[in-house]
Amino acid sequence: MPEPMPFPDRDPAEQERDNALQIEHARQAAERAQAFENARRVELARQTEERAQALESARQIELDRQAAEQAQARIESESARQEAEREQARRESESARQEIERATAADLARYQVVLDATDKLLLPGDPGAMRVWIGATNTPAPPSVIGNARASALVPAVGQKSVQVKPFANGITFDPDIGPCQTLDREGTVSRFVMTPERTGSFEVNADVFLYLDPDCSSTPVPRQATTLSVTVEANPGKTVWLHLLELWDILWDGIKEFWGWLVGFMFAGLALYIRKRFNRSVPDDT
Repeated sequence: MPEPMPFPDRDPAEQERDNALQIEHARQAAERAQAFENARRVELARQTEERAQALESARQIELDRQAAEQAQARIESESARQEAEREQARRESESARQEIERATAADLARYQVVLDATDKLLLPGDPGAMRVWIGATNTPAPPSVIGNARASALVPAVGQKSVQVKPFANGITFDPDIGPCQTLDREGTVSRFVMTPERTGSFEVNADVFLYLDPDCSSTPVPRQATTLSVTVEANPGKTVWLHLLELWDILWDGIKEFWGWLVGFMFAGLALYIRKRFNRSVPDDT
């Protein structure tokens, strides 16, 4: 701070006051300059901070924009990939469908007929069972029952919609004698029959397969013959003896009933005769 200049020919006290006043003015000016400098620095700092914040915000916005663009690109890429996969799946499905149609057309040009029947029966004894399955050649038939014989054959067919099966064998009766009308299905249809032997021996079991062009088996059938199975009917000695014993018991029981009938009749006749004689003795003779 400059030293106050002395004024000549002035009172020292006044000179002292002027000096003090100059000093005060200089101090105030210095304070104002310091305050202005501080305010300028604060403003610069604020502007710098605002510019830094604006720059950070712009950088963050740019990062967010880039992230959004990358996410959109990934979404578009994923959508394109999924669309490609769907198109591939559609093509594979269409190819599989065409393959199935070709296979079905080839399979339904002929049918597989599978006979499954009890291979050994006892007479007398329980009846046997016979099952005839008809389906496409590439469709597996139902598993055979334990103790049954099985044979299969292929029969040609074109355009048939329904089927009936009629089993036959000499010495064996079937119930029913002909199967129901059924719609042909590549998954297979089944006709079931009960076999009852009429005598002992070995028999060839077969079935006629009638194919129809209409769904209710009303048109003229196209007969096809299935394969042949061998069924053996053996005598059942134990049951035969038991049946003979039952027959003898029936004859004996009929004799017992007849004997008791005669005996009861005789007893009633004797009792009636005895009562009549006693009655005649108790009545006095009027003559």
